[in-house]
Amino acid sequence: MVSVFWTLGRVIAQPSEFHGEPMYKGMPLSFWVEAFDGPTWSSDLIPEIKDIKGGPAAQEAVVHIGTNAIPFLIHWIGGEPISATDLSKLIARDLFLPSFQHEPPDAGRAYVHAVGALQAFRVLGPAARSAVPALASLITNQFGAGAHSSAIDQGDVQPPGAFWVLQALGAIGPESLPVLFTIATNRAYTHMTRVIALGAARAAAGTNEQAVLPVLLQCAEENDEEVARGAVGVLSTCGQHDQRVFVALTNALQHPALGVRRSAIDALPPFGSQALPALLPVLLRMFDDTNDGMRYIALNALIRTEPQALTNSAVLAMMAEGLRSEDSKKKFWAAKVLRLAGQQASGKGRKPSIADLDLAGTFQEATNTLRQLAPQLLDGTP
Repeated sequence: MVSVFWTLGRVIAQPSEFHGEPMYKGMPLSFWVEAFDGPTWSSDLIPEIKDIKGGPAAQEAVVHIGTNAIPFLIHWIGGEPISATDLSKLIARDLFLPSFQHEPPDAGRAYVHAVGALQAFRVLGPAARSAVPALASLITNQFGAGAHSSAIDQGDVQPPGAFWVLQALGAIGPESLPVLFTIATNRAYTHMTRVIALGAARAAAGTNEQAVLPVLLQCAEENDEEVARGAVGVLSTCGQHDQRVFVALTNALQHPALGVRRSAIDALPPFGSQALPALLPVLLRMFDDTNDGMRYIALNALIRTEPQALTNSAVLAMMAEGLRSEDSKKKFWAAKVLRLAGQQASGKGRKPSIADLDLAGTFQEATNTLRQLAPQLLDGTP
């Protein structure tokens, strides 16, 4: 997703001239907005202002200009589509990394303005609440309920303006929540737009998790894989303060889409032993998967949730069976897991680490673990 936004963002056409910009220290607002897209060592799509060369000075300028900047920021964050013909010409030019160009091309400059406008809205925060209706209109009118925020459709390229606008709404705060909730729950929007709206709503809610929970819980139950997975991912940031979050995550373990189940597995470990009864049956099925990647995910989740569960009788029984398998990969994987179970049972205070799986584990060590923890399972093992 990042690469799509980064690449297509550079083909936004140059917006029309917008005169009468407010000034700070002799420079117009556009100068300071462009500074927000300056060189940065951050790998984040939207880096922190402190990590941008010239970012703190631009922040000072936006604070000074205040709400007088809002009409210009709305204009710049919207962007304009560009024809597929012009796109082919632009792709041949050096449109990448415009942050490091002293004179970016027009399309690159429009992208810089959109990114900078978002950063400016982050600076203004709740003070920019008057911009909410106009930003909402950009989403519902200019970008369209049925248009993907970065899709190429019928010869036109829709710039990733919807992404920036939704992020700006999230930065403004609670005043944006009704708009973001409407977008997140409206199935007329693409799932990408809805997922971004969910994340923006979480940001807008701040420490008030309760404000956004009902919408997240609703979306986590959808059949749409992307929306449900996005909702589960955002739910994982709501902490362990509400039993409804735990119930929603455990319910997601039964979702028909693998991506949703994996997101739920990633989100449950912070709940510790509380999550184990719901998580263990799912992890056992993953341990029995023929794909080592799925086995790795299961083991990682088990260690993060409750390392003591490595010595669970069901885990030991499955690994003992694996040692007897004619499948060499399954047999070796079982030996690795039992090796970690032996580490956990040693009582030396060292938390088992998946990194140890790359070390030279032996079948003898696996057998020793079974001999110590479940000797009744040794029959027929190597």
